[in-house]
Amino acid sequence: MITDLGKNIVSDFLRGKTVIESFEVDFNCPENSRPYTPFQQLMAIMPHKSMHLLPKEYGEIARTSMLEYFPSSFECDLNGKTYSYEAIVLIPFVDEKRILEEEEKAFA
Repeated sequence: MITDLGKNIVSDFLRGKTVIESFEVDFNCPENSRPYTPFQQLMAIMPHKSMHLLPKEYGEIARTSMLEYFPSSFECDLNGKTYSYEAIVLIPFVDEKRILEEEEKAFA
């Protein structure tokens, strides 16, 4: 039952803590951190050909200063799969700090 699942999550993963004040602070996160905006998130995952769906400044960033993260051709690893849509696309992960820096420059 779902109630059993809830009990197991509380005991196994939360170590019995159910009140926010009793949780530990994660010191790995910077103190001034904020969630990424939807445009920043999309900038990190959208293919180059879809950048026209974002405000023009983001497309300009993708076409110029961050072009290495948006290759026009790339390899795919089928990893034992049969169809191309099942493949893992081998492209570099976008550097989040660069997105923030380039966004700040574009909107300054």
